Amino acid sequence: MKVYETTIILKQTADLLTVEKEILDKIEQLVQKFNGTMISVDKWGVRKLSYMIQKQEEGYYILLNFNADQTLVKELDRILRINESVLRAMTIRIDPKPFRKPRILPDASRSNESGGNHQEGFTA
Repeated sequence: MKVYETTIILKQTADLLTVEKEILDKIEQLVQKFNGTMISVDKWGVRKLSYMIQKQEEGYYILLNFNADQTLVKELDRILRINESVLRAMTIRIDPKPFRKPRILPDASRSNESGGNHQEGFTA
């Protein structure tokens, strides 16, 4: 199983909380059906969109993390595309390894690698 992250943007409607609950329940049932596991559900709330989508300037963001097989991801994308309350949805695979911090060289070794204080392209 691989780790996936799905971002969902919902339309702002009068019954937004009901729509949110229905979608999250449907996703949790789908994950269980395909023997996956939910890692986290993060509700970001209403945010301004970068550009208008379906005449909407704001959307309700939800971020999901879960373990699953690719068959679940295909079915999830299909379900989210069908739902009229979903403005956008995107699923990506996450590398489960934590990010490594870049190695910072000491000042002395950095200046030796670049040739000291010599600046190419500049004349005094």
